[in-house]
Amino acid sequence: MRSLATPALAGAVFALTVGAGPAAAQQTVELPGQDRPLSGQPETLWSVGVAEGAEQEMFSEVPAVAFDAEGNLYVADRDNGRVQVFGVDGAFLRQIGQKGQGPGELGQVTDMVVTTDGKVVVADLGRGAFSIFARDGTFERNVLFGPEFGPFVRQMAVHSGGGIIAPAGRFGGLVGDGPPQIRDKQGILRHSLVDGASPVTIYEAAAPPMQMRTGGSGNERTVEISAPPTFSPDVDWAALPGGGLAVSDGADYAVTVVSPEGTVSHVLTRPFTPRSVSDADREEARERRREAMASGRGMIRVESNNGNRSTTTGGAAADAQIERSLAAMEFAETMPLIQSLTATANGRLWVVRTPERGVEDGPIDVLGVDGAYVGTLPAGTEVPEAFARDGRAAYIERDEWDIPRVVVRRLPAAWR
Repeated sequence: MRSLATPALAGAVFALTVGAGPAAAQQTVELPGQDRPLSGQPETLWSVGVAEGAEQEMFSEVPAVAFDAEGNLYVADRDNGRVQVFGVDGAFLRQIGQKGQGPGELGQVTDMVVTTDGKVVVADLGRGAFSIFARDGTFERNVLFGPEFGPFVRQMAVHSGGGIIAPAGRFGGLVGDGPPQIRDKQGILRHSLVDGASPVTIYEAAAPPMQMRTGGSGNERTVEISAPPTFSPDVDWAALPGGGLAVSDGADYAVTVVSPEGTVSHVLTRPFTPRSVSDADREEARERRREAMASGRGMIRVESNNGNRSTTTGGAAADAQIERSLAAMEFAETMPLIQSLTATANGRLWVVRTPERGVEDGPIDVLGVDGAYVGTLPAGTEVPEAFARDGRAAYIERDEWDIPRVVVRRLPAAWR
């Protein structure tokens, strides 16, 4: 994290507000209200992923990509139970893991990262564990998710001090013993992945309310969880170089910067007001849910029967189920100003805003963690899934036949 007094702030426009008393350590950095457009276009370098061709490039689903310190690209191949590694020039280097239930084999891959010391950590839904591989692909060990994470992990990031960062599960009692419960905070945890170690909480964010209904008795329990109203503020976070976090968890434009010790350093704000949710917003949200349920893409099902765990991914929902889901949708009254955020390898933040009309693909603010406002990319700019230190970025896309592929592009200098 750069200091608030670094030369990188030259020319930046913002106001710094410091609270009194106990809150004095929490600073508010007020960024300008007028957008400053950023120009340029990413340069496409190469891509991998084909419908028919070399076996190493025929992907099932790609839930995650990552770069290592040398700039090699790692592609998680979900249903094929593997990670494919490609060099800086796109040449295939090696495969890590394979489909199966044995040591070093993978079930369904939901996420993957490459740690600071070059280890490959795979979140394996099928095993309910982090599978850890050495840089050369040699399998080392599995570390069970445990009750803190719940039945699956869908988002991981690298902690610069070692290990990984991932969100805690909102639901207790779904893994192991104990009655089901919903946690009212969203914990963000660090796990060293050392044998015998437990995850520790870095930060707890405000989480949207959810409701749970249970039924049955004994070993025949049923649990029904109702999602928060659509457009409720979600918890978005990004890991920062140095071990801190950037977090958004409300409807306002506010990005909380958390120190490696878990304390709030400062909050980045812009003077925008959340808009009301319109009928057009509601209809667009219904259509997007219809498309998602009909395709089955991104669906995860976890079942437990007398301690025996089974998982499945994908699979289209029945028409009747889709219609029931659409009819039951509830909506928040206002639209959160921030849709998502991510951090580049060099520590800049990309903050995706909600557009003035519609529900996605809004403008993207590029910020320094210290409070520098770099500029804004136009609505519809694609957000990379991974950033390399040399300015390259990886995008997960689908071709005209709906086949997943990964495209590597070089970003303009101002975007990094």
